Parts: sequence; structure tokens; C-alpha cells
Amino acid sequence: MIDDYDPGTGQDANAGAAFGLNCRNNGGEGLRINNPEVNNFYGVKTESNAGLGVRVMSHARYNTFHNPHGEANRAGYYTCESSSTNNLLIGSYVFSATDLGSNIMIKAGGGTQNLSLAWRDLLINGPTPRYPAALDASLGIEGTAPGMYIYESDAPVDQKLWVWIADSSALRLKALSGPARAHEDVMTTSRKGNTVDFIRFPNGKVTFGGGIGVGNATAGD
Repeated sequence: MIDDYDPGTGQDANAGAAFGLNCRNNGGEGLRINNPEVNNFYGVKTESNAGLGVRVMSHARYNTFHNPHGEANRAGYYTCESSSTNNLLIGSYVFSATDLGSNIMIKAGGGTQNLSLAWRDLLINGPTPRYPAALDASLGIEGTAPGMYIYESDAPVDQKLWVWIADSSALRLKALSGPARAHEDVMTTSRKGNTVDFIRFPNGKVTFGGGIGVGNATAGD
């Protein structure tokens, strides 16, 4: 347990660094972080603990775990509990998280703005889904024309790249191809204030399955 038992008085457990902690064969968690802030943990090893490998408890903030390792922790590998914020897990490698057979590696515990970036897929709250990166808060992308690229590495050479981009009052999904990034709009939506002005599918065929309710329909432009 790492804890600041009496915040505001005496020595605290903030802004520190720990190297090579070896946390194995405990009856509870391997490592429990209560309320410290702005600490760095390098190479924490957790293995064969009865509880979680690492439990980041409520009120722990701005702590970073660099290249931790977990193996065969019975309740899963890592969780950030409710009220924990802005904790970062970088380069996690989980060899075998048994978790009573359900293979939970990362357990969502209700904390906010905690980020995990892993070397291999993380199992979030159960066998599926699998994510190499997990963020238990909203993700913000800001800029004059911010975009999010999606790269499908095993697609044909001219079909790998998609992009969502916001430009002025429009949000577009584009299909990009080739080194020159030739592109074509898949979908365009525009707004006036917080009201959607239009949604267009300017290229290709559009197929809907099931019933369609149509309001304020316009054919073409």
C-alpha cells in the first residue's frame, strides 16, 4: 500500500519515483495506490496475487506506470477506481491474467480520464473487446481542421485509409488512397448552431436495411 495517511501535514507520498517493485504472492492486491499524486512507477512486476495486480484507488491522481508487467493475478491486472483521475499506464505487458477464468486484464473501475497504452491487446472487463489502448473518458481532438485517421493495414494498397475531418461547419468522412492522398467524400454533414442542416452521401450507392422514416426529404441538391 502506498498512502498519504494524513494529507496536508508532515511528509506526503507525492511526486516520488519507485523502481522495480516486485509484488508477488500476496493475499490481496500486488500493489495498492490510495491517494498519492504525481508519482512514477518504473517496471512494477505483479504476479500470482489473490487480488488485482495493481489497484489505483479513489483520489489517486496523475500517477504514471512505465512498462509494468502482470502475470496470473487472480482478480485481473489493473483497475482505476471511482474518483481516480489522470492516471497513465504506458507499455503494459500482461503475460497471463487468469482472473478466475475470465481473463480480465484491465478492469474499468469508474475513474475518469485514465489512459492505458499497451504493447499487446488489453482485455477490458472480460474476454471481449480487445484494445491496445483504452481511455475511460471522452477524447478531445482540437485544431483548425481536426481529423481522425483510421488505417486498415491489411486492406488493398489504395483502400487502407479513412479520415473523419471537421472543417468550418461541416463534418466529413473521406476515403483516401495512394501516396498523394487522393480522396472522395463518403458522407458530409453540416450544422447551423447545434441544429443539423443536412447530411449528404455524395458518392456511391446508399443501402438501408429495414424501415425508413423520412422527414424533410430532398432529392438531389
